[in-house]
Amino acid sequence: MHPDKTSIVYCKDSNRTEEVDRKDFEVSFDFLSYTFKPRQAQNKARKETFTCFLPAISNKAKVSINEKMHSWRILYSTQVTLSDIAKQVNPVIQGWINYYGKFSKGVLKNFFGIINKKLAKWAERKFKRLHGRKTAPIRWLRDVSRRDITLFAHWKMGATPSVR
Repeated sequence: MHPDKTSIVYCKDSNRTEEVDRKDFEVSFDFLSYTFKPRQAQNKARKETFTCFLPAISNKAKVSINEKMHSWRILYSTQVTLSDIAKQVNPVIQGWINYYGKFSKGVLKNFFGIINKKLAKWAERKFKRLHGRKTAPIRWLRDVSRRDITLFAHWKMGATPSVR
């Protein structure tokens, strides 16, 4: 076993109520881009919350996703269409949905909001009538999503653009 990669973790949940000194044990660990740690869960039948040791997307994975979105140079080209952008980014978005969507839907929705903002910024650069206006690009994108909700993978999940 590799000493840097191996540690003893106390998997605290509602059934393990002992208090442990954090100096002696870790209370979370990262594995396959997920961070496992105590989180609140809800028993849907009883409407009760309890603590459970659950996975969610790790901070390293969040940074990696942000870097990937930042590398999408196609969003800076006004010569392409929205369909061209969808063809390039949809496989990546669908991969995130398939991998991280099992446990981290809430965190993914934050990233989907960022993607929608990037698409709105692209629309603002492409169309003069949207330039310099705060909500017009998002409204335009919302209208496009209503016409073709299948254009982007995250729109199919319900993460359509909205003006708040």
